[in-house]
Amino acid sequence: MSKHLINPIYSFETIKENFLLYVKTAFGTRYKSDDPEIDTFEKRREELLNKDGVFYREPWLEPILSYATNGNTIDKVDFDNLLEKNVKDKFVSFAKKGILRGDFPLYAHQETMLKNALSGQNCIITSGTGSGKTEAFLLPLFAQIMKEAVNWSQSNYRSTEWWKNGLNATQTFDDEGKLTEDALQRSGEKREAAVRAMVIYPMNALVEDQMTRLRVALDSDKVLKFFDEELNGNRIFFGRYNGSTPIAGKVTKENRYYKHKLLEKAMKAIDENTDKLARYFELKKDDFSEDDKIEKRSFSKDIKAQREECHQKCVRDLICSKPHRIS
Repeated sequence: MSKHLINPIYSFETIKENFLLYVKTAFGTRYKSDDPEIDTFEKRREELLNKDGVFYREPWLEPILSYATNGNTIDKVDFDNLLEKNVKDKFVSFAKKGILRGDFPLYAHQETMLKNALSGQNCIITSGTGSGKTEAFLLPLFAQIMKEAVNWSQSNYRSTEWWKNGLNATQTFDDEGKLTEDALQRSGEKREAAVRAMVIYPMNALVEDQMTRLRVALDSDKVLKFFDEELNGNRIFFGRYNGSTPIAGKVTKENRYYKHKLLEKAMKAIDENTDKLARYFELKKDDFSEDDKIEKRSFSKDIKAQREECHQKCVRDLICSKPHRIS
């Protein structure tokens, strides 16, 4: 992904070539030849589609000045006693393993946002495209959660794939609509279950983009190792709640049979998609660049994480949603 962000011309050429390849593949004809000297229908069509104003327009680029920075990486930020030393040390270590990959200085507005939010102020960030707004609001959110997380006791998470074990509706949900001990996805957790943050987006497209970012920040291999070694094995759980959330809504004693059937079907579909994805990546593994491999791991986690999103009774620390879904 990084090469697309750094080189917009490369991004444009890649998108254009992919669409042209789709046209040639989906609407191929017999009027073609491997000899470039032979004039064919497909050759003329490709030449026509490759003209500006026919199939695409050449991109217009607007250079912008770099955003101001104080030159401070996250470990050089002076928190002015806003965080206790042990909280600061773990927060910095956590941030550098996920949300702030690379030893880059924070923008001045990111640093200001972090300090002001931690001091208890209500903050708004209005900087432009590519200015790191996501980091600007997630860093103080994670720092606030870390204040509590450093005191969480040891957790020993256990989960079960009940949809493979033949559990029926009453074995999966109790009379109050809660998951039974046999179906819990996070049994063995010692800390208090609570929603600690809520992020609301106006469009599903933003939710999808941010979920990918959150998986890098909270579910990448280095971050999971940090959770095991520095937070007593505890995790910071997150999920989305929108129109694509499987089996949303309250489970009751009366509707649990219907909800169980839908949930079982959704879980099996997720397993099937995960297996297909794994086989595809194994088949194509030699074709992937390092950037592709990072995206593949994130996408694989995205598919697998839908399992827990199906279980709306598993409380997440962080929820992403749309305004009309919150009531």
